[in-house]
Amino acid sequence: MALDAVGTVAVQNLSRYVRSLICQEVKDRNLQISRSFSPGNSVWDISQQKEIFKIISANKIEVKLIKSYMMIPKKSLSWVVGVGKNIIAPSKEEGHSCKTCQAETCQFRRSF
Repeated sequence: MALDAVGTVAVQNLSRYVRSLICQEVKDRNLQISRSFSPGNSVWDISQQKEIFKIISANKIEVKLIKSYMMIPKKSLSWVVGVGKNIIAPSKEEGHSCKTCQAETCQFRRSF
C-alpha cells in the first residue's frame, strides 16, 4: 500500500512537471493553455479514454487500454489541454497551482 501511494505521488509530480514544460512552450509561442482534462474526472466520461488511444501511439510506450478503460501499467495517466490564442486562463480552484508549478515564467504565474 505504501508503494502504491509513492507511485501515485510520483506520477502526479511527473504530470505537473510535463504540464509546466508545455505551459512554457505555449507561452514562448505567444499562445495560451487551458487547464488539463482527464477521462474519468469531473465531466469527461472514462469511456472517452479510447479516443485518446486512437490519437497516440500507446504501443510505443507500452501502455494498454483494457475493457474498463483503465490503463496498464496501473500508474499511467492521460490528459489533454487546449492551446490557442483566446483561451481563458485556469484558476487555482480549477487545478492550477502556482506554488507547485515549476514554470517560473508561466503566463499564469501569480506572486505569493
